[in-house]
Amino acid sequence: MTRHLLLSLLLVSLTAPTAFAHHEVAGKAHPVDTMVRITEPVMAGGHLLQPGTYEVVVNDEKPATPEGAPSEAQRTVDFLMNGKVVATEIAEVFPMNEEGVVGTSGTTGGRVRVERLKEGDFVRIVASDANARYFIHLPIGASRQK
Repeated sequence: MTRHLLLSLLLVSLTAPTAFAHHEVAGKAHPVDTMVRITEPVMAGGHLLQPGTYEVVVNDEKPATPEGAPSEAQRTVDFLMNGKVVATEIAEVFPMNEEGVVGTSGTTGGRVRVERLKEGDFVRIVASDANARYFIHLPIGASRQK
């Protein structure tokens, strides 16, 4: 696995940002790769992720639309712990425009935000690279839901 320069690395809590490393894994480019700290149980790809630090990799893979064509608005995301994929989820992709990020739901400059949404049923991870923002919505684990 080849790694390019690591801009910076910070652990993420619900309020602290992390930077990205851009690299290629086994010949497959990954536009965003970051470490996140999840502070409560969440569901990702049908698996319960316990609180902890996970590597989140946004892949080039585009999930299929109901018509069978690749979705230009989504990418698959792998959650890794200790180098092993423990869950795969889908991220919504919002290309960066010349005006930059609109509102408070995005990040810029290679940062990530992890936040519990207002109703408390989901954790949202918002990551970005130079070209796009990636939104990952994870339901709170069954043991913590209302």
